[in-house]
Amino acid sequence: MTELADLLAGATARHALAHRDITTVFRILRDAGVSQTRLAQATGQQQSEISEIISGRQVQSVALLERIADGLRVRRGWMGLA
Repeated sequence: MTELADLLAGATARHALAHRDITTVFRILRDAGVSQTRLAQATGQQQSEISEIISGRQVQSVALLERIADGLRVRRGWMGLA
């Protein structure tokens, strides 16, 4: 199974991570074939929350951003959380 972080190595994904644009991050993963269920399991969220974020809901909670970074296995520093 592909590591989620490997799907986020491109410039667009890195830019989105740096700007904490989780909507774009999740859309990149969705377009790569990652299901909302897999994202929910990785980040400790409900599938409905993933759907809301993909639809444009902004993530502002630092605790949630940290959980997302950890779940996607990306360095927190990539999101300015280090």
